[in-house]
Amino acid sequence: MCCEVASAGSSCTLPPAQVEGFWYARTGSSMHGMKEIIEEAECLPVEERVMVIDSLLRTINPPSPEVEIEWMMIASRRLAELRSGQVRAVPGSEVFDRIHSRFEK
Repeated sequence: MCCEVASAGSSCTLPPAQVEGFWYARTGSSMHGMKEIIEEAECLPVEERVMVIDSLLRTINPPSPEVEIEWMMIASRRLAELRSGQVRAVPGSEVFDRIHSRFEK
């Protein structure tokens, strides 16, 4: 079960001062089992959990700088297209309805 830390976006209630160095607080060392690491990560605010997930995924599949640059260019172009009205956003539910109808046949 998650410790409780008092902060917005978190289900935890430990005072913030107890959260600093939290990774060392439970066992007195930096060595943790997977279960403890997951439990402690669950106490982090959503934004920090996303950063942990991103960091772990990058250790499994390191990004190529060239690919990262290309994706940033594509994302910038698509955002500009949306903002200019050149393209229309399609709600996710509509996209999934189309996919389901296509594959149910």
